Amino acid sequence: MDRRVFLNGLGVVSASLLPAPPKSETGTSAGHGVASTQAERTTGRAHLRRIEAAAQRLAGQSAQEVARNEDFWREVQQSFSVSRSVINLNNAGLCACPKVVTDAVLDLTMEQEKLPPYTAFTTLPPRLEVVRVKLARQLGCDPEEVAIVRNATEALQTVLLGIELEPGDEILTTTHDYWAMLDGLEQRRRRDGIAVKHVPVPAVPRSMGELTAA
Repeated sequence: MDRRVFLNGLGVVSASLLPAPPKSETGTSAGHGVASTQAERTTGRAHLRRIEAAAQRLAGQSAQEVARNEDFWREVQQSFSVSRSVINLNNAGLCACPKVVTDAVLDLTMEQEKLPPYTAFTTLPPRLEVVRVKLARQLGCDPEEVAIVRNATEALQTVLLGIELEPGDEILTTTHDYWAMLDGLEQRRRRDGIAVKHVPVPAVPRSMGELTAA
């Protein structure tokens, strides 16, 4: 899938997946206190619409031009609640969510706190299936091929620990692969007797030939 097409559609799909939690007469989520107001949620959705519009304006631009497009990246930056006092370069294990996602999580959390069993077992499962169907449509696959899990590490471990392997099978990985992935492979090595080979890859390869030679 073309990255620009994916990015352009992502905002639309993300907005459509957001819940519409019950509102009180004052416009805030019922029982919410000061966690998330209607105005804050509206602001989050407005950021999504602006990013969608900005992504549409990227048509025809090269990757280098997009990387230098400060107007576009400012719209992306403003959709997050991260501190502007620190430049955060670590978005590997943990990363910030867009404001609209944070607001949705707060809304659903408070909704479940009011009626935990009913929300968890009655109202949330149908919503989850709607999300799964829309994600499949966005990704161009069948809904049965989509599994919603808590995070990327859990998704990775589910695949690595579920693949059928037998003693003597060999897996090639590199010294730069994600530590959680390496942990999963090590577990399979100990549990199933497979061989795991770590290919030492240069931190800054000088050419593709250097990578293939490794």
